[in-house]
Amino acid sequence: MILAPRVVADPHPRQEVTVLTVNNGQEVLVDLAGEGRAVRLACIQAPLAEQRPWAQNATAQLRRSLMPGSSVVLELRARDVYGRVVARLIDDGADVAVPLLKQGAVFAYDGYLGQCNDLD
Repeated sequence: MILAPRVVADPHPRQEVTVLTVNNGQEVLVDLAGEGRAVRLACIQAPLAEQRPWAQNATAQLRRSLMPGSSVVLELRARDVYGRVVARLIDDGADVAVPLLKQGAVFAYDGYLGQCNDLD
């Protein structure tokens, strides 16, 4: 009996993208294959715009870590009901959402069930 190596598709494909702007504490506009695409950060929930000053704080913190023109790695997780890409954004090997979580600027969010269980 000959066993062939098992080929498994990457469940979370990665691609380098360029940050265009931070829309709010959980959404970033990136250049993805020459198109501006809204990316909803996976596994977090930022305060809503009317929840001042917390929403503005989350947005400001994310803007400090994701400067327009910077390159990051997009790790695809899903698509949401609004058509946005749901992904982790990774900068220098680290998920950009982790510092926001640690600082209390955003909340852990399991709204995309099964998409966050492998995160630290």
